[in-house]
Amino acid sequence: MLRKHIEFRKQQDLDNILNWQPSEVIQLYDSGGLSGYDHEGCPVWFEIIGTLDLRGLLLSASKEELIRNRIKLCELLLQECELQTQKLGRKIETVVIVFDLEGLSLKHLWKPAVEIYQQFLAMLEANYPEMLKNLIGIRALGPFPKAPDAQMSQVYFA
Repeated sequence: MLRKHIEFRKQQDLDNILNWQPSEVIQLYDSGGLSGYDHEGCPVWFEIIGTLDLRGLLLSASKEELIRNRIKLCELLLQECELQTQKLGRKIETVVIVFDLEGLSLKHLWKPAVEIYQQFLAMLEANYPEMLKNLIGIRALGPFPKAPDAQMSQVYFA
């Protein structure tokens, strides 16, 4: 596993990925951002999925560039964990990711988009194990079950 990760680091040039800039279309239309920290100091990344036009992104940028942008996100979150470790004086190693699913529908199950998420999740599992503390889906409507007596449904994928 370590050898594969070292090869992955070389292939993706991870030592320089934080200096890499994706194309303008990804910078303008890909969603996500650091939104704060949980009660233990772990970074919280907020991602808008439901209104994301992944089909449009895939027609404007390559699959490899979208994956590379997600790899850069992982490295940024690791860097943020290190900053939090220094700031709080205790080890912070995990992150919380919140997916806003409002507007998500069956049209989002376009095969190339699903394949990108599968490839990214496989890469995440192989190269960033145990980095994810919680994955939380909010505002899940439409094909997703709604929590009883709740304005906002929460689905935990931890």
